[in-house]
Amino acid sequence: MTENPDSAKKIQIFKTAVKRFEKHGFKKTTLDEIARDLRQGKSSLYHYFKSKEDLIAQTIKWRMGIYIQEINNIFEQTEKTLEEKLAEYVLFKENFAEQFKLLFELLLHCLNNDSLEYEAVLQKELISSEYDCLNNILAKEKILNKNQAGDLAKEIVDESWGNFFIKKIKNNLQLEEQTDKEYYINFFKKLI
Repeated sequence: MTENPDSAKKIQIFKTAVKRFEKHGFKKTTLDEIARDLRQGKSSLYHYFKSKEDLIAQTIKWRMGIYIQEINNIFEQTEKTLEEKLAEYVLFKENFAEQFKLLFELLLHCLNNDSLEYEAVLQKELISSEYDCLNNILAKEKILNKNQAGDLAKEIVDESWGNFFIKKIKNNLQLEEQTDKEYYINFFKKLI
């Protein structure tokens, strides 16, 4: 099966836009710069995107899809227990700011009440997608009913984000704290 040339072109645009957005931010990056990086005219971007905001939104959604797939990959490991996978999921988020800088910037804008309306919508979509992802994973484990899986998924996602931001604050304050995979495994054993 051959890949749609428009899809390949959009992915190339997304990758180029991510580099620009991560280096200069959403506001300072222009479509002219992205087009120049692609060695194209700005008008060629309008073939795929209605506006700069549309490009930003679609690029963020593309990165969200990759982020959610990474989470799914963690839980597809058959040789690990559910508790080990959950611990790995929490530990995976420790590098979120570096691996998914664009999504991290989106969250920061929303936390600082510095987000545009579409950014707030995308932030909610990111968290909602993560809830759904974990809910589906926990429901497949068949250790909980659907409602319990949904409640636990929400609690785990919320706690993992809380843990992420607390660690970021501690790192900024240069406070020492070791992350221990065994700690998370035991925590999830008690929780489930």
